[in-house]
Amino acid sequence: MKTLVFINEEQYQDDDLAELFSDMSEQNIKFEILDLSKKENQDTYDLYGIMQTPAIIVTQDDGKLISIWQKDIPRVDQISTAVGSV
Repeated sequence: MKTLVFINEEQYQDDDLAELFSDMSEQNIKFEILDLSKKENQDTYDLYGIMQTPAIIVTQDDGKLISIWQKDIPRVDQISTAVGSV
């Protein structure tokens, strides 16, 4: 499973996201942060049709989409459930 978090530059200082990242770490949910201002992340952004940030997606290792949240930050239990859904 992969958990990808798409954010823009301004969201690095967001307290709600910081809390979510802390909660995810406590739950041993590994995640990767992708900054949308960096060109190397654009293909992944386009692949999953990200329209708003923050966006959090959970995929299988092969990239198949399991869950996606855009704009509204999910609870850590929702992410945990998605990560364990396969």
